Amino acid sequence: MKKIFGFGEEVRGFSIPVLNEREIRAAAGLLFLALIVSSTVQALVVVGFVAYIFLAVIFFNDTLNEKPFDLFGISASAQSK
Repeated sequence: MKKIFGFGEEVRGFSIPVLNEREIRAAAGLLFLALIVSSTVQALVVVGFVAYIFLAVIFFNDTLNEKPFDLFGISASAQSK
């Protein structure tokens, strides 16, 4: 039973099982990568629609308005400096 639920390797000179730190760090890194990917996908799904609307407003304001920076309160003379 100890073999099934045991962990670590028996190393001469140590009285307790020893864990390989590189393997543990690699597993933690893979879990962290999976977390980042899944949270990014979730954020894109949730916020994606709002972001598309924001980008559409900016795009149409830029293309249809002769002074596109007026939306943000920036004068055209400030942009040329």
